[in-house]
Amino acid sequence: MMSQEQTSNLVERIVYERVVDCIDFDALYALEHLLWAALEHCGVAVTDIEALTSDMIGNALDQLRKDPRRSVTSAFGEAWDLCELEALPHTTANASNKKRARARQGGTS
Repeated sequence: MMSQEQTSNLVERIVYERVVDCIDFDALYALEHLLWAALEHCGVAVTDIEALTSDMIGNALDQLRKDPRRSVTSAFGEAWDLCELEALPHTTANASNKKRARARQGGTS
């Protein structure tokens, strides 16, 4: 049997992996390069650009905690039960990430 701390750590890891499945890393990578080019075009020193883009994206990700759009609510405004969420189809980002992963591994979509 796992301790409460082990259980908590396992659940946190599972939640983290589920959140990662929701992120379109290709789009995030493209955004980082767009920011890089825009900052360079504006005359920001190349030595500062990496830290600035990382900070900008990091700050945006931190703001997601407070963004009301991240909450899962039904059409009637009631919070969905986690058991109901398991029954939902995967998100578009998740499906896209899985397709890209299969393509990188030489599989088919």
